[in-house]
Amino acid sequence: MRKSITTILWGKFKNEKEFLTTLKYIKQLGYDSVGLEVRMLPSQLLREPRKVKDALEEVGLENGGSYSVMKEQDIEWAKEAGSRLLWVVVREKNCNDALRILAEFTDKASSEGITVALHNHLRTCFENENQVLNALESIPKLKICLDTAHAEAAGIDSIKFINEHTNKIGLVHLKDLRVKAPKSKIRFTRDFVNMGNGIIDFKPIINALKNVKYGGDLMIEVEALSGQSPNDIARNSIEYLNKLLQ
Repeated sequence: MRKSITTILWGKFKNEKEFLTTLKYIKQLGYDSVGLEVRMLPSQLLREPRKVKDALEEVGLENGGSYSVMKEQDIEWAKEAGSRLLWVVVREKNCNDALRILAEFTDKASSEGITVALHNHLRTCFENENQVLNALESIPKLKICLDTAHAEAAGIDSIKFINEHTNKIGLVHLKDLRVKAPKSKIRFTRDFVNMGNGIIDFKPIINALKNVKYGGDLMIEVEALSGQSPNDIARNSIEYLNKLLQ
């Protein structure tokens, strides 16, 4: 399992230099790979994705995948940037349309050698376990980006899911849930917090992933800064993850 972190933590990058400096810091902390929040990259890297691949190679980080809004151009961008996986959040409100759009995008991406991983996400058509499993069964090439905080908030048993659907897990997003609350009351930038700052017991989740021989990324994805700097959160996260992996 690779230790990874998404760039969403740092928000919008002003320029290539700032992006490269952050990558070097991520590498210095001991992460193996990085997940790219594409919409927050500098415009130059959006136009020239090959530069993303070059930057990752320069600092010695693997490309853990990219977030996609399911536009066809995302597939070409991912190929040039070296992303072999795209995680997606389907925001279409009509669930039949959502499934159709997801299936079409998955087919297009897979034909280019890119895996699509559906992010289980509150307040979407793929929020609970039945909805996620229906998508995975309907779209054979689809994988899941299992997000621990969204799973906890939606009542998905992450350990059970890992044990029963191992071959469908393409990516794991690690973040904590601050408090148990009705789904409608959850606020992402307040309640989805860094590991160890909420109610989720991560040790059995990591053990379950070890037991099924999951070989993908354990990707930190935090939106709630809670007054901390992104660099401090990145450092605290890998220290916590290292303890879990011992």
